[in-house]
Amino acid sequence: MLHELKASGKWWHYGMPGHLERPAGTLLLLDRTEDPVTPALHFCTFQAAVHDLLDVKGGKVTIDGKDVLLSDTNPLWFKYKYEHIANVIGTGDSLPTLVKQLQAQKAIPGISPQESKLIQEQVDNVNVLVHVARRVLGHLTANDNALLEQIQGVEQTLVTGFDQLREKLNIKKATTAILDKLSSDDMNKTRLLLLLVATQV
Repeated sequence: MLHELKASGKWWHYGMPGHLERPAGTLLLLDRTEDPVTPALHFCTFQAAVHDLLDVKGGKVTIDGKDVLLSDTNPLWFKYKYEHIANVIGTGDSLPTLVKQLQAQKAIPGISPQESKLIQEQVDNVNVLVHVARRVLGHLTANDNALLEQIQGVEQTLVTGFDQLREKLNIKKATTAILDKLSSDDMNKTRLLLLLVATQV
């Protein structure tokens, strides 16, 4: 079978000549009987927040009229996509810190125009993701998305069995109000119902 596939010309793998333009695939085999909860949770990692709050189509998001490719071929996206969004644009090993470091390199006396141009290209690439991260944070802090924080609170209550005050779970109290608010939000309502079934039934 393998020989026939190769002979047909349809066989290929990432890294093979002529196939570098396609992103590397990822195959995950998971037994969700062990953990049916995680896929339904909202996470505040960079990648999860981007997909929950921004309009991602075909691995791209449009920021200020420009398409930004969110691909593992971008080493910065690959490095930061699993980081908490607050860390991505906070202090420490963050995107803004990287911009400052690059700008400091660019300001070194005697740097050649070619090196300066290369560093500026790196700065521009980092700033693209900074804009994406700030757009996500803008959604998280906007009044119309304050509901997301409430959803996450209910999710954690369902999963742990206790609310933020360490009071034992009251299913009706935890879910009724939020489900009413999600009357027209089929996706988030479905996620909460899946969590309710997975954790309480």
